Amino acid sequence: MPARPLRRLIPWLVAALLVAACNRQPAQQSQLDVAVAVALTQTAAALTQEPSAPPAETPSPAATVTPAPSPAAQASPAANDAPLLPAPLYFIGENGQIMRLEVDGTTLTQITNEAEPVTDFDLSPYGSGALPRLVYVSGNALIESNGAGTSRIVKVQGEPLTGQEDQIVREIRSPRFSPDGTRIAYGLNGVHLIPAGAATAQTTPVQTIRPSDPFPTPGSERSGPPPRFFWPLSWSPDGSRLLLQYVYYPEGGGLAIQELESGTLVEVGNFSGFPCCQPSWSQDGRSIFVVDQVFGEPVAHLWRIDAATGGGVQLVAGEPLTPGDPFRQFSAPHQTAAGELLAFVSQTAPNTQPAGLFTLHRVVLQDVGAELVPLRDDAHTAEDVAWAPDDSGVALVHITERGAPPFTGSLIWLPVDGSPAVTLPARGHRPQWAPQPGEQAGATDAAAELEALAAQALGLTPPTGDQVSPFGGIEGVRAFRLEGPTSPELWVAHTYGIRSFDPEQHHTILIYARHDDGWQELARLELTSGQEGIEPSPDYLGGTPGASSVRQVFVTPTVDGLPIWLQVAGGVGAHGGTFHLLRFDGSRLQVEAFHFSASPGAGELADLDGDGTQEVLLNQTEYYVFCYACGVRRVEYAVLRWDGSRMVPVTLQPLPDDAPASLRDLNDRAIQLAQAGLWKDALAVLEEAEALSLTDPSGNFAWNARLIRLNGQARQAVLQDEHQAYPLLEEIFFGDYDAALAIMRAYTVQELFATPSPLVVGTVAEGWEEALADWVISSANAALKAKPDLAAAYFLRGWAKLLTAPPDDEEALADLAQAAQLAPDEPLFSQSLAYLSGSATSAPAATVQPTPSPTAALLTALAAVNVRAGPGTEYAIVGTLPAQATAPVTGRAQPDGQPWWQIVYPPDGTGRGWVTGAPELTQVQDGDQVPLAEVPPTPAPEARAQPRAGSGGLLFYSATDGDGRHHIYALRPTTGAAPTLLVPDAVQPALQPGGQRLAFRSTRNDSLGLGGFDLDTELRVRFSANLEDSLPRWNPAGNRLVFASNREGDRKWRLYLTWADDNFDVTVLGFGQDPDWHPSQDQIVFKGCDDTGAHCGLWTMNIDGSGRQPLTDIPSDSRPRWTPDGSAVIFMSQERDGNWELYRLEVASGAVTRLTTDPALDGLPAVSPDGQQVAFLSNRGDGWGIWVMPARGGPARQLVTLDGNLPDWLLHGLDWPR
Repeated sequence: MPARPLRRLIPWLVAALLVAACNRQPAQQSQLDVAVAVALTQTAAALTQEPSAPPAETPSPAATVTPAPSPAAQASPAANDAPLLPAPLYFIGENGQIMRLEVDGTTLTQITNEAEPVTDFDLSPYGSGALPRLVYVSGNALIESNGAGTSRIVKVQGEPLTGQEDQIVREIRSPRFSPDGTRIAYGLNGVHLIPAGAATAQTTPVQTIRPSDPFPTPGSERSGPPPRFFWPLSWSPDGSRLLLQYVYYPEGGGLAIQELESGTLVEVGNFSGFPCCQPSWSQDGRSIFVVDQVFGEPVAHLWRIDAATGGGVQLVAGEPLTPGDPFRQFSAPHQTAAGELLAFVSQTAPNTQPAGLFTLHRVVLQDVGAELVPLRDDAHTAEDVAWAPDDSGVALVHITERGAPPFTGSLIWLPVDGSPAVTLPARGHRPQWAPQPGEQAGATDAAAELEALAAQALGLTPPTGDQVSPFGGIEGVRAFRLEGPTSPELWVAHTYGIRSFDPEQHHTILIYARHDDGWQELARLELTSGQEGIEPSPDYLGGTPGASSVRQVFVTPTVDGLPIWLQVAGGVGAHGGTFHLLRFDGSRLQVEAFHFSASPGAGELADLDGDGTQEVLLNQTEYYVFCYACGVRRVEYAVLRWDGSRMVPVTLQPLPDDAPASLRDLNDRAIQLAQAGLWKDALAVLEEAEALSLTDPSGNFAWNARLIRLNGQARQAVLQDEHQAYPLLEEIFFGDYDAALAIMRAYTVQELFATPSPLVVGTVAEGWEEALADWVISSANAALKAKPDLAAAYFLRGWAKLLTAPPDDEEALADLAQAAQLAPDEPLFSQSLAYLSGSATSAPAATVQPTPSPTAALLTALAAVNVRAGPGTEYAIVGTLPAQATAPVTGRAQPDGQPWWQIVYPPDGTGRGWVTGAPELTQVQDGDQVPLAEVPPTPAPEARAQPRAGSGGLLFYSATDGDGRHHIYALRPTTGAAPTLLVPDAVQPALQPGGQRLAFRSTRNDSLGLGGFDLDTELRVRFSANLEDSLPRWNPAGNRLVFASNREGDRKWRLYLTWADDNFDVTVLGFGQDPDWHPSQDQIVFKGCDDTGAHCGLWTMNIDGSGRQPLTDIPSDSRPRWTPDGSAVIFMSQERDGNWELYRLEVASGAVTRLTTDPALDGLPAVSPDGQQVAFLSNRGDGWGIWVMPARGGPARQLVTLDGNLPDWLLHGLDWPR
């Protein structure tokens, strides 16, 4: 074959570099759930702070996808969501990394994270229901990895490429999986085969099936045929042949077919042009369709090549058959499974240059020529295409600019049926479809067999009557093979659909081994709630191929295919989402991470540090800043990383003492700013720190940088969205108070402080003024702790306070004055202060003037005191005056010789109340000027239990009365004893050791949080001010309380310590609920999980939060109570026997004994002071009541019947103090 002039070969060489349509293996839809877009943060600079590693093993991260804060950008778990694409689409992005676009057509994930660009790649030709395996070239290395881009294996490490003339013999290119996925062909000075999997060139002999000719010695005289240099293009469908590309040195080239069994090489014949472009195999593997380009001419013929002989038949000529007909060019021929031939065609009038745009046609072959049937009218570039595995359309790269190759462009989805083209949110080249399960022989039948078997094992029987769902809620079971051990094969089966709630169902994941003689169940996991109401189990799991909720992921490197990781993305309620990360170690399937989000996309995986192990990104975004549909989001992400045994949270950490001092200081400052919500400033400090190019041996700085960038850039991305829901608050959430102030400058001072405010009217904040004020005030409070001179924060806080306060509010005016003092040159501050000060002085006086009027006397509370309806403890408590609070005095009274003061209460001046004049509790200035006040009638006496110090014999409980109010009662624990109302509007009693004060959760509107009731003075005090605080329990000394609360923005339950005073200072112990303090040790038993939300049950820990140890592993184990000697724990559980029952746990042995067996609800245990009995709440018999039984089991007897119903019985509590 004569060599062609190089100048004519240049267009072919450019096309050969792309070879975008070569080896289009049958790829079908992968069972992957639509994942939320996840940010891979820009941490290249941060990585320089860590010890260096070889480039091939330490790829640099690249920021490609930003977390989407709005629910519109999240994938919905709704069952009727139709995928846009027939399968996930892989391609090389403009950043040089392999990307994956999900079937929703919007969710984009970066797969590889290499230091050098990826130049070519291929996917394993069949899926296992998880991700296909990848083989690719980067940095002149042949790399194989799992479908997540982790567990990467450098199979062949090539020499560095320096651009010398002989580079063609040193360059690795064109990796291609065999049809059965067991071998990889690649080019390196010839064509070679290497086994797929763990094999490398160092461990396994590489088979060379077609060596290139020797490269000529520089300066030597050439003689004989020019040398040829080969690389693979594609496998035949049966794997018996390889289609090769070769080039001559120094010019020319062609196609050849390598017979693998015989070793015969068949060159494709030389036709009118050059058979160069986009060859594709016929379905039967006997032919190859190829375009024969005639250089210098606006024509390209369509040929069919005989794979056995290399001879060709021209199917359609590019030249016109009739004068006046157009010239034709063909591109990307493809034979469908039905045998139809499709191709892109460009038709050009004579004597005109081709436009390079092609339209999709069906090629109907005839005796002479062919009929071209247009399938679409739109025209595109068509040299880089991927035909859909189901022949429903084609993905192509629309190239608009041609610089140096590779040529990139927007990816476009073209359906064959003529429906509108879709420009996908992705740019790059070399598209390739993901495979789907069932491509491997027998996999489809095996999946169907396992699905039926698993449904039977789960007891899923078809419903009767009018039920629509096949299994009364759950729709069925999906199964797919796992990538991992091959002997035996491992498979996963999972339920899908919307579960039933009556009867209650839970979704289940099962692991099976496939043996020659049948299936063996290895593990089963029911997805139930870890913590009720906070960590719900998924209501919905998808089972649609290509959009399944369960998929295999690759978190850590494997040994002999283990462990296997599964990601479960479920739906809860109308739009909530759950995320479970499961690990199977060969015998046990367990939850390693869990998260719930109010919107889909609760969690995702990403290799943030490029070490080959995936981190878990948890979406902790607050979607209810106002309402869910309002669209205002406070974006936040948490990160978990694998420490070798479990997932642990990544937190912001200081640097060790051996780190450079300047880096330590900047690191501390960045952390302080981030924790204050000043993300803009924190990002700037990171850049300043990284510019120092200093090394932190601990690696803490790099992780701090990743975590700060992940959250900071996510909040910044919200600001770049042209459809911001409420820019003022979103700027504050990013910490850019100056930008928020700039929004305000568009209004006059009068407009800013008008009621209603134009910053609210007509926006999503309208009707949510209180929530807006709370968010601005809390954000500004945090910011001012880090930057106390931030004038804009003072101003915004003052403005927010005035949204719900009168214009003369002293605190708001003080904030505005502080802003004006800090920034005297800012006219908005001074003008606002002057305007409001004028408004305050000219404002009319309050019209409500209760009698008598305030005097000059002022009362100061020396401790928290009750405010009563009259001067005496027989009057009802109407409120509490906190310690050091002041109130104007309006009158006095001295019944029984004891002084009482009438004060203005509430503080807004609309009413009056009475407080004690005991000198140790209150102090009054100018009290001698206070007149006597009229005393209200004395109320009728109310019978009380009269508990006092040493009241251990009493049983305290809370219940709901007929009006729906909650109260605490005291009861002598004898049958027939009458309860006495002790504390109104309170639940969950806990008596202080010694019997003086009763702690509780207050339900009174003016004192929500934890409260206390002094049994001697009957004073009601407050220990906390967060309405979510609950379940207080005393330490043995009686001066501290442990309690549970979901007060934080993520609404997760945590445990806190506080002193029994009104300072409200707390210490966070970690996640958990239902605490109880050991009777004699500084140890707490509680309901909780490990740090990742997995392994839920009862745990113990020290009072500093350390030394967490599990006691049980049943998630519904709740309300633990120590026995007086600390040897056992009494608790309640629902999952153990399908009903709420009581159980006893022996701490030393771990033995659990069931105490109750009644079909009624039994719970909220309290242990008697001698440890011999257990009191509990139950709805046995005709209604709710308090029952008592032996602490080691036995018959129960009822102490008292409660009035009314208890629809929220878990809100209550019992205490039987020692």
